[in-house]
Formats: sequence, C-alpha cells, structure tokens
Amino acid sequence: LADPIATEQFAGVIAANAVCAGPTSVGHLVSGWMLKSAGSLPGLSVSAIMYHVAMESTSKGRPGGIRGAVRTLAPPVLRTLGRIYTETLEESGEERVAALSLRAIECWCRLNEIGTVRMGQIFAPTGVNILGALADGLYSNMSDVLDADSDLIETLLNQDDSNERVNLGMSIAARALSSASTPPTNQVQVAQELTGANETARINLLSELVLAVGFQRHRFVQRQQAGDVAVCRCLARTAARVLVGARGSLRTSPDDLLDLLFKAASHPSIYVSGIAIEALADCAAENPNLATRLLPVLQGKAIIQTPLLDDVGSLEDYINFRQRVLAIGFQGCYSGCEGFYLRSCASAIDEFCSASLSPQLPFQLEAALVCMISVSNKATKTSDKQALVSQLDKMVSALVANDFKTTSHPVVMASLCRFICKYAKCLTWCATSVYEAACELTLQVFQRDLAEYDTRWRVITQTSPLSLASDALKSLLCRNPDIFQSPDALSALERTWNLPYQTQKIPIEDRETLCSGLAVVIQSLPSDSQETSFTALAKPVLSCVAVLTKNIDEMTTGVDSILIRIGNEIRLLAKLVDVFHKSNREPVVVLVQRTWPAVVHISKAHFATNETLANSVGQYLLASLSLYRSEEDISLLRDIASLVKELMAAVADAKSSASLIPLLKFAGQLVKAKQLTNGAEDVAKEVVIATFESLRSGMDELVLATCTYDFLNALAKNSPALLLGLSNGDLVRSSIVDARRSLGAKETDVIRCSSNFLNSLAKSVLSSQQSQAVDAVKQNLASDVTMFTIELTCAGLAPRGGLADLTNLLLTILDVLRWSEIEHAVLAAMGSGKFQLGDEVTRVTITSLRDSTESACVSSNLSEMIDCLWAMHQQSETDGTIAGEELVQDFLQKYSSKHSDT
Repeated sequence: LADPIATEQFAGVIAANAVCAGPTSVGHLVSGWMLKSAGSLPGLSVSAIMYHVAMESTSKGRPGGIRGAVRTLAPPVLRTLGRIYTETLEESGEERVAALSLRAIECWCRLNEIGTVRMGQIFAPTGVNILGALADGLYSNMSDVLDADSDLIETLLNQDDSNERVNLGMSIAARALSSASTPPTNQVQVAQELTGANETARINLLSELVLAVGFQRHRFVQRQQAGDVAVCRCLARTAARVLVGARGSLRTSPDDLLDLLFKAASHPSIYVSGIAIEALADCAAENPNLATRLLPVLQGKAIIQTPLLDDVGSLEDYINFRQRVLAIGFQGCYSGCEGFYLRSCASAIDEFCSASLSPQLPFQLEAALVCMISVSNKATKTSDKQALVSQLDKMVSALVANDFKTTSHPVVMASLCRFICKYAKCLTWCATSVYEAACELTLQVFQRDLAEYDTRWRVITQTSPLSLASDALKSLLCRNPDIFQSPDALSALERTWNLPYQTQKIPIEDRETLCSGLAVVIQSLPSDSQETSFTALAKPVLSCVAVLTKNIDEMTTGVDSILIRIGNEIRLLAKLVDVFHKSNREPVVVLVQRTWPAVVHISKAHFATNETLANSVGQYLLASLSLYRSEEDISLLRDIASLVKELMAAVADAKSSASLIPLLKFAGQLVKAKQLTNGAEDVAKEVVIATFESLRSGMDELVLATCTYDFLNALAKNSPALLLGLSNGDLVRSSIVDARRSLGAKETDVIRCSSNFLNSLAKSVLSSQQSQAVDAVKQNLASDVTMFTIELTCAGLAPRGGLADLTNLLLTILDVLRWSEIEHAVLAAMGSGKFQLGDEVTRVTITSLRDSTESACVSSNLSEMIDCLWAMHQQSETDGTIAGEELVQDFLQKYSSKHSDT
C-alpha cells in the first residue's frame, strides 16, 4: 500500500463492504477502528476510509439505518479529519492528504446537513478555528487542495442558506403566534431564541470568511502575473460563493472581496472571469452602484479581440461565453441601473458610428449592439417607455448616419438586424421617422455584398445576416404593416422579394420568413388591391417553376441541382398557399390550378429519387389540402389524392423510405380533416389503403417508424371504424404487433409515437360498434401489450424519456379493460424475473394494478407509484436485487398505507 492510489482504492472496498453490511458494521469500522487508531494510522488511509464511507452512505441502495449511524458519528469524524487537514496542510509532499481530508469533510458535512455554525460548534471543544484553517488553505498553490477547499466552503454556505430559510419560517411562526389570542408556547420561544443566536453566529463567521477571502486579492494578482489560471479560477470560485452567501447579511460592504472579484472579472481567461461575472451580476441587480461599476467591465469583455479571429476553436468558446455568461452580467446590470445602462449603450453606438474606420471599430460597434440585444427581454417590458424611446431614437439615428461605413461589416449587419428584430415592438413607440429609418436599414442589408462572409464571421453571427434581416423585416412588417402601404415602400419590398431571381442568394427558409411578413402587408391593403399584390408576389415564383420544369426534361447533367431549385420554389408556393388561403382564397385557387400541371409532371418523374423535391411537394400537397372546404371542392381533393396514390406506388417500387415520409404526413392530415363529406371519406379511404400497401412493400421500418405511428394514431383517433374494418381487421392486428415491438425501442421518439397509437386505439375500442374487430384488439392489448408495458415501466426497462408515454398507455389499458382480461398478463410480467424489488413490493404493485381497473382514485396515484418503481430499478446491486434497502422500505410504507386507506 505504498502507492496512494492503491490505498484509496482499497479504502473504497473496505468502506463499501461496511456500508453494505449495515449500520453496526459502519459503527465498528469508524468508531471501533478508525477513530481509535487515527493517531497511529497514516492520514491518507484514515481520510480515504472516511471519504468512501460518506460516499457509500449517500447511495440510493444503502441499507436501512445507515443515515442515522453516520449522523451520530459525524462530530468525532469531523474533528479527526480536521486535525489531519491542519497537520498536513503546510507539510511539503502532503498536499494529497490535505486535499482528500477536505473532500472527506465536505462529504460528511453534505450528508449530515452541516453549515458554518454547526461546524464551529463541533470544533469548539478542540480549540481549532476550522474556518481560519480553511482560509489558510486558500494560500496553497495546489489546485487539488484549492478545489477541495472551495467545495467545502460552498457546501457549508449552501447549508447556511437552507438553515436561514428555516430561521425565517420560525420567525414568521413566532410573529403569527404573538398576534394570536394564545401566547407562544415555551418551546416556540426557546426555538426562536436558538435560531436568533445561530443567525448571529452565522453572520459573525461569514464576516470572518469574507475578510479572509478578501485578503487573497493581492495573491490573485500575483498568480495571474505568473500565468497560474488554475489558482485564479479556484480563488474566483471561492470569492464568488462567499459574496453570494454574504449578500444581505453583512453590515458593511465587502470591499476587499469585491476587489478580488472585479480583478477576476477582468481576467483574460473566460473560465475565470465567467465565475466572477455571474456572482457580481447576481448582486448588481439589487445594487445600482455595483451595477454602474460592473457595466464598463462587461462592455470591454464583449468586444471580440483580433487574435481570436485566427483561432476558430477559441472563438467558438468565446461566443458561447458571451451569449451565456456575459448576457447574465448585462441583465444584472440593466436591472440595477436601467437608465445609466441605456444612456451608456446609446453613447457607445453613437461614438463608434461616428469614429474613423479602423480594424477594431466594427467589433466595438458590434459589442455595443450586443449589450442592447442581451437585455431586450427586460428592456421591452420597461415601465419607463419614454426613457427607452429617447435612447432608441439616438441609436437608430447614429446607425443611419453611419451610412454602412462600419455597419457593412457582416458581424455588425448581423447584430444590427438582431437589434432591430428584438426592439421592433418598441420602435413603434418612436416617431414614424425612426421606424421608417429602421425599416430602411433592414432593407439595405439585402443589398449588401456578402462575398466576404467567411467561416470566422459564421462562428460569430451563427446565422447569415440575410436570415437575420428576414426575421427583422418580418417583425417590422407585422408590427406596423400600414407604414409599408405607400407606392415607394411597396416597390422597395418588391425589389427585395425579387432579389433571389436576380443576384442575391437568399436561403429558402429566409424567403419563407419574408413571405410571411409580406403577407401581413398585403392583407392590410384595401381589398381591391390585395389580389393584384398577391399576383405580383406569386409571379416570379410561377415563372421560375415553369422555366425550370421545361428545361430539366432536356438536361443530361446537373439535374440534381435543378431539382433542388425546383423543390425550393415549390416549397415557396406551398408557403404562399398556406399564408393566403384564408384571406385570399380565390387567387390562391387560381395559383394552385396554374402550377398543378408542372408539379404533377416533375413529381411523377423525380419524386421517388430526390428527397428535397419530395419534401417540398409534400408541403405543397398539405397546403393545397387546406383549400378543400365542402363537396364543391371534391374534384380538387380527387386530383390531390390521385397524385398521392401514384407517388406512393412509385416510392414503393423505388423502396425510397425517405420519400414516403411526406406522403405519410399528408395521409395523416387527410384523416384528421373535420369537414370530410361522404365523397371525401371515400377518397380518404383510398389514400389510407394505398398508404398501407406502400408500408408493406419492404420499406426501412426504422426510418419510417415515427411517421408511421403518427399516421396510425391519426387514424385511430379520427377514423377508428375505418382502421378496424380494413382487411377484416388484419391490418390493425399486424399494426398492434409492430407497435408492441416498438415500445422497446431505444429511441424515445419511436416509443412516444407507438405508445400514442396504442393509447388512441385502446380508447377507440370503447366507442366502436364492430364487435369482432374490437374483441381481437382487446385480446392483443390484454396479452402481449399489457405484459410488455408493465415490464418496461414497473420493472424499469424503459429509457427515462419514454416512461411518461408508456405509463399513460398502461393507465389507459387499465381503464378500458377489466381485471379478468389482463390478470394473466400482469402476473406473467411481475413473475418474469425482470421485477427485482422482492415479494412485498410485487404484492403491493399487483394489488394497485388490480384496484386501478376498478377505481379512478387508485388510478390517479398509480403514475407516481410507477415512477418510484422505475427509479428503484435503476439502482440494482451485484446480486440483481435491491429488496430490503431503504428505498424499498419507504415505498412499502407509502403505498401499502395508501392501499389500506383505499
């Protein structure tokens, strides 16, 4: 055992054996051996044993009585570990022992809910100032010791927070009793005095800790100059936790502690500064002076430094830090000094927009915009609208005056569009000229040359400036569509819409966003102008589809790229139909009629072989389905269904599973349609039959699983008679078999969809009049499905993500079936060997399942019980059972009594 690693591992084995044997064995190991021999045993061995005893005692599978035994042993154990720590802290070569003893102390304190006051009381008989010893540990240059020291301080302060809430509750109770006619009892008065004394002691100890940690500010500077990031991180972490713990408790400002944290906030490492910023931001929200002091530090940290641009990995880390940690800091500052924050940002934007161009200037302006973007959720809900409006006016005016000298940089354009999008609502409060200026800025982004939008800028902006401009323009259009009704404004919008057909490459997702925004403007126009504007909007799309569809028949190379382009244009047609069919139905019907031949032609030739085209045509078919309203539209519905059936046959022949997915979505949406007439129901039945035929043609079941069960779920919910009657019930029976197998899948989406289908099918059994088919469904549900579902839930075999859906399925089965129908399956599942909680839990579970078929009251508690059963099965021991452990005893006490009450 000369090797310290071997010593620690051996200690772990000894501790695990003692804890597994029960509280008597733990008492013998700790009290009868370790504590008695602590003076003669190596400190590493004693610390390792104590550490592992505490760790093993926190496991969910511990035997009953362990927590009580550990609580009794805590005071002498902590004193022994404290002695080992103080003796080894300053000895060269003993840092490992010091760190391990600290970790052991931390585990025992966490396990026994010990805070600073209780810690001081435990060490009082020894004369050791344990908090002073912890403060001394902060002078160590070993990161292991510093980390362990920080962990212990954090645990003690966390417990103090919990105790403070208890004290507050006692104080409220005492005040309530004092105002009542009955005076407080002697026990309440004693408890109040005790908690008051403890609170005083806590504040005194906390003041000592604040002072001790504050002394580390000079050492922090020394270690930073030496390039010691690890020590700086540990000191920042400790100072941050102490500051948060001391907030509101100290009578004087912890200036030295704040100095240390501000030095940490300015540290070049994001892993050091982030710790300090989060703590300072938490306090700045309630302290205007602190917020005013912190804001300039954060503004400087928000500027992207030039060296980062040549290191994509570091740049990604920094952007992640800025989006998360700095954003928290900005929000804290805004809460603490709202007016100062807005004035500071407006001043910075104005300064950077008017400054002479330099390599760093775009990043400075971008950082100023980020400051405003980070607080948009708070700022847009401000009660002082006038203050925000006046500063937004200055910001927008400065950005317009820049005339894209600085704002033409891709990162600035991206942040500019985000800024406008976030504050679109607030810009409506400004003067009309300001709103128009924001619109003009957004439209001009579409005209900018993005040839230099390289990888570095993508890391920073994460989304193309054109995408962000599309979002911003949509927000502006939706907030105030009337402002775009002038001929000049409409002309500017039309030029932007036509850009993809001229020079600018705009992604299809952004064009869809633009389409949604333009729809709001067109729908706000006078009714006699809407059709004309819609026709102008659709014209370039129609022309492009016609030209591309004609040309592709003559092409031998480059067909795939053209198909992708056609798919994008068809997707845009679908968007036009979707956003306009309610308000402008007649021109939309004309649009579908004009494009239908081209869509049919290109689909029959390439649907099964090109996934992009298939998805776009699927969206187009779904959008066209929305045009069906009554029997008068039956010819349109038949045309759509005819094409769908042809495409399904082609997909089945090509074994193209991916291309079948959009058709499955269409079929599911068709059976959901509420307004289907008799003729439409026949059309829907034909599509359903074609769908089943394509699914049985040897497709990849895993690829199609979720969409298949979504389709079946829609059928079971909306047309159960149709589902039960297909092929004399053979299709539904085979679907149940497939779904039952999918319940055991690893993918939670597959579990969810198959569970939902079986759930809907079980509920439809109650309302169906087809007795023969219903009997067959009941038989399948009552046997294999019930048994497998119980194994997955009650025996803990399901993944956590699928447990809720499987539990809902089981509850539905218990609701629709009688106990006599499922008794055999329940007993088989509980006796299959997969249930590992012992005979008593098995009996309680079976009884609860039985009673749930008869009582809604019991069924309402069953979901919680199943969750407990599942959780306990995740903690099995080497012999495959956890019967007899504390969790099991708690379960029996809770649910046996519930069953008795019922």
